[in-house]
Amino acid sequence: MRNWLNSFSKTKKAVSTMTYEELGNDLDEFTRFVNVNGDMALVLSVYCMMRNRKNYVKIDDLLEELEPHVPTEYTIEQVEKLVVAGWFVFGGEGPFSNSCDQIFLTHTAENALKSSNKAALPKKSTKKEDVLILTMYARAISFRNRSITLREWAKFVKEAMNYKNVSFIAYLKGRKLKREHQNMALYVGLICLVDNTYTDLSTILGLFSDNPLDYSRKK
Repeated sequence: MRNWLNSFSKTKKAVSTMTYEELGNDLDEFTRFVNVNGDMALVLSVYCMMRNRKNYVKIDDLLEELEPHVPTEYTIEQVEKLVVAGWFVFGGEGPFSNSCDQIFLTHTAENALKSSNKAALPKKSTKKEDVLILTMYARAISFRNRSITLREWAKFVKEAMNYKNVSFIAYLKGRKLKREHQNMALYVGLICLVDNTYTDLSTILGLFSDNPLDYSRKK
């Protein structure tokens, strides 16, 4: 029985200094096991390499580690997909600390990787509304960590407002909010809905301000 967490953590070199060929030594077998696309498997394997070496993995550290091999925006996209697919969850400090969110394996994912049990792999929800909510939530976390800009978040919200059969989106549409308030409302609502936590006002204003003067005006 292969413990994939231990297998990848034996790699002592930093991923940023490795060649793609070195990365690919076990990657094909790992990709077949985890049953996700190659890009998601690459991000997941690098996470496993970093996890035991550092005990925890911050989203910024993962982006930096993969940057020589994969464009940052593409890594962000794969991390978000791994959240939706049930592999990753976020936690740790918020955007105004000296740190960013940490990435953790879900309990199901960790057990599957440690036991090399395909039957125990995370299963993506079959409910379309749940998948869309998690997709929006993962994007909101990327915004919270400044992995995407306010403009990119606003563009995403505009697209998300066209999602059909999502009760939360229908509710926001019914409120007829201004675009700026809509951008804030979707972010706050998603964090509350998935994490069951409320975001304080200063954090929200900081995220949705272009500069300190803009922040002061909104406050």
